[in-house]
Amino acid sequence: MAHMWFGDLVTMKWWDDLWLNESFAEWACYWCEAEATEYTDARTGFANARKQTGYRADQLPSTHPIAADNVDLHAVEVNFDMITYAKGASVLKQLVAWVGPDAFVEGIRQYFKDHAFGNTEFSDLLVALEKASGRELSSWAEEWLQTAGVNTLAPVFELDADGSYSSFSVAQTAHADWPTLRRHRLGIGLYDEVDGRLVRRDYLEVDVEGASTPVAELVGRTQPALLLLNDEDHAYAKIRLDERSLATVIAGLSKLDDSLARALVWGAARGHDPRRRDGHHRLGPPRAGQHRVRDRRPGRHPDPDDGRDRHRPLQRPRAARGAQGRVGARDPSADA
Repeated sequence: MAHMWFGDLVTMKWWDDLWLNESFAEWACYWCEAEATEYTDARTGFANARKQTGYRADQLPSTHPIAADNVDLHAVEVNFDMITYAKGASVLKQLVAWVGPDAFVEGIRQYFKDHAFGNTEFSDLLVALEKASGRELSSWAEEWLQTAGVNTLAPVFELDADGSYSSFSVAQTAHADWPTLRRHRLGIGLYDEVDGRLVRRDYLEVDVEGASTPVAELVGRTQPALLLLNDEDHAYAKIRLDERSLATVIAGLSKLDDSLARALVWGAARGHDPRRRDGHHRLGPPRAGQHRVRDRRPGRHPDPDDGRDRHRPLQRPRAARGAQGRVGARDPSADA
């Protein structure tokens, strides 16, 4: 249905904007599943599976902006990858949070009505969403669609003598190769340990912008056992935990009943593993108060997060290569 909306009812003028067709369908399938069916944990599947592929692809040398300059069909074939699908869907999820779910639905309804059976550019959709939400989106689109890379968000705070926050801010950093600092609509959850379980005490949403964003709403609140940035998984960003929250995760993540929060917290904890430079080492469940690395022997716990590219180009069968197929040999026809 989503492909019918963005592929047929309204069709993009050129390949540069065709990512929207794929990204919207990717986002919509999980959104509809979570909101309109009994499978309300679909958001956990998105965070655990699809979104992780976007994070990995975005930290490879081959990363590129979502809205790439597709000058010809060859460029289209190169650029339609997990940046288009997984990251694109994740950024649309952030856009929904940025403008608000009701405004987003109102905006796309108006967009379909205004441009039915016609051709558009992404800017036409932004006009409809700006009118529905009152948010300026042109510069937002430049930050998110015309640059590559993933930001890292971390809490920075001070505590008073009573263990309450005397100051609190969210720090944002970016890789040197892709230094853009973006605007994020971010959920923050505060979890306390109650009767052996981790229960969310408070939740608030804030707009994060620049290298540091003060969060005055948290000043005066008691430090929780677990502080989770990106609670509810709105933002597309790597998340870091403070020392107390990391210790809580290591001590027993099973105390957290909500499956989405558990997935987000564990993903953030993996980012603290010094053995993995990109911050996405897959750790096994905590045991004996420390991290345990997943067993990688053949046949034991196949790991979808092992960093291997499952979209390698097809090669000729070995028999067809002949002598040229041996290691070190060069096939001149490969240059054609």
